[in-house]
Amino acid sequence: MELVAVYTSHRINEVHFMQSLLESYGIKAVVFNDTLAAIAPHHVFGQGGARLMVRDDDRTEALKIVRQYEEGKRVSDN
Repeated sequence: MELVAVYTSHRINEVHFMQSLLESYGIKAVVFNDTLAAIAPHHVFGQGGARLMVRDDDRTEALKIVRQYEEGKRVSDN
């Protein structure tokens, strides 16, 4: 099972919110680098911060949800 990044942010709370949003749609998501970003943000700054990872099979649907959220649209079941 390959994991791919679908969301990256220096704001850890945003990454965890996005994780909850994806999981509410049945997409298992895992946060990478959140602890390191919290205690030593300068180490992950060049990597873009904490990363939200999903299975490659879920990438398309996860990116759709992320994009809708970032555009300020209500995320729908469509």
